[in-house]
Amino acid sequence: MHHQNPPPSAHHQSMSASHHRLSTSKEEAEADQQGLPKLDWQTMKNPKSNKNSPHLTTAAPPTKTYNRFEILAQVSESQPLPQQHKPPPIFIHGVTNYNQMIKSISEVAEDEQYYTKSMANNVIKLNCSTSDTYRNIVKHFRDNGIFFHTYQLKEERAFRVVLKYLHHSTDVQDIRQELFEMGHSVRNIVNAHHRQTKEPLNLFFVDLEPADNNKDIYDITAIQNKIITVEPPRVNKKHIPQCIRCQQ
Repeated sequence: MHHQNPPPSAHHQSMSASHHRLSTSKEEAEADQQGLPKLDWQTMKNPKSNKNSPHLTTAAPPTKTYNRFEILAQVSESQPLPQQHKPPPIFIHGVTNYNQMIKSISEVAEDEQYYTKSMANNVIKLNCSTSDTYRNIVKHFRDNGIFFHTYQLKEERAFRVVLKYLHHSTDVQDIRQELFEMGHSVRNIVNAHHRQTKEPLNLFFVDLEPADNNKDIYDITAIQNKIITVEPPRVNKKHIPQCIRCQQ
């Protein structure tokens, strides 16, 4: 006798559908929760993955031309040209479709305003020609949930100094007000602690808003009748800066 398999029950169909839904990537689920559009050119993968990435086409950088006499028409001795800092690079992770990525970027920037370089593990390095282009692209990436990392513009970085020999119980608001009266706008003040014992130290890290008179703070010798010393922070050249979130 031949036996025919019974048709799948409604319960079995429900389980199959549920399994199909569970197979959806974690990134798509997070995008649904945050109301962000699903990208068809980027996958959220660990940047440290050793898997081989497909070859990505790199757009050639535009050819720039220069006129050596142009600067004479723009700059005079009475109006010096302000210093322009090069924007930091933007690293886009998990790029699986280069053309779709460029199509997304073209919504806020022209082709001649940036150039790209293909890196390992599906990472695209993007360099912008101006700070305005950099800001527009970064805002576009954040608004659309595009996974990337970059650094702060140099002209927007705080000017950090160290206040030494100031008692750790000093109110940071008093320090902020005192420096404000001296012509310095403070972004942040942090009391330093011992690395091992975690005890507060008589030392404060002060971040000033970028200004032309930032270096004048080194001339300050006292705050609220307290003798202090203002120094630049020590830089450990052997230390590699690392993000505490993505570990890059």
